[in-house]
Amino acid sequence: MAEADPAVLRQRLAARLRRAGTLTDSFVERAFLSVPRELFVAAVAARQGLEAVYRDDALVIKRDALGRPASSSSQPSIMAAMLEQLEVRPGQRVLEVGAGSGYNAALLSSLVGPGGRVVSVELDEEVARAARAALARGGYPVQVATADGRQGWAGAAPFDRIIVTASTDDIPRAWFEQLAVDGRLVLPLRFSRRWFLPQAVVALRRTALGLESVAVVPGAFMVLRRSPGDGRPRGTAARVTGSRPSGLVGTAIGALGRVWWPLQQLLLLLHQGLTAPLAWLPRLGDLRVMVTFAEYQEPRAGIRLRRDEATIFLHWRRRDRSQGTR
Repeated sequence: MAEADPAVLRQRLAARLRRAGTLTDSFVERAFLSVPRELFVAAVAARQGLEAVYRDDALVIKRDALGRPASSSSQPSIMAAMLEQLEVRPGQRVLEVGAGSGYNAALLSSLVGPGGRVVSVELDEEVARAARAALARGGYPVQVATADGRQGWAGAAPFDRIIVTASTDDIPRAWFEQLAVDGRLVLPLRFSRRWFLPQAVVALRRTALGLESVAVVPGAFMVLRRSPGDGRPRGTAARVTGSRPSGLVGTAIGALGRVWWPLQQLLLLLHQGLTAPLAWLPRLGDLRVMVTFAEYQEPRAGIRLRRDEATIFLHWRRRDRSQGTR
């Protein structure tokens, strides 16, 4: 039986994402229709076929010595949501932290067009090399650098947009400094340092003094890895999902990496290291995030998360039945 035409499969994927409400921007849709995902996950295509490539699933592209996911091509639905949050336009300069397979960088390249520039920074040299080769084969003029993405890429700054493809509990000052004023930073933000949940994908706008959220959606990503010797524990991997994880949750920290989701939820609720209650999940759309880098900028109310380089403030808009959310 002949395999389906990749162009037809891309159309089906885009239609599925439209029905789910995660793909609403025609500009982003054109990028999904034009970029061949199979070019960036060739091993998956060879092993499982093109139908598997164009399912709305995350695809693991590398595992560590213990068989845990180390790098992946993210789930298309959350990729679409993040790209729409990013609001990339032709001619812009974009920094991607975490190249992965290179597929997201190709989508970004399609969005910025020939007048723009995309730089993707990847810590893992093997992953960076494979992404660079795939992008070259596809004719996408993306610069893939092997470096610690937490340092950004000062040589090409300032950037109009920065997107981070792995979760982080801190926001490095380098990202803030390399982002143009009124530029956007989109990243999966973890609210706990001891667990990979809870987290959400947050779009932040740069102001003169800090960063302020403009949109928040659900999402769970692998932890952004650090370069060896930076003084902080290295992160572990978790399966990329949309609004809810399913099945085994990849590998979380320590022994939790092999337990089922309901049990893990219970343990998360009980553990004292959880820095933000899971009760906020139903009101995620009301969450507001502000990031500052100086004491005098602190707001008067909200949850304060002190990190190595930034202070992150969370607060929820109060709902009033007569006046709506405010």
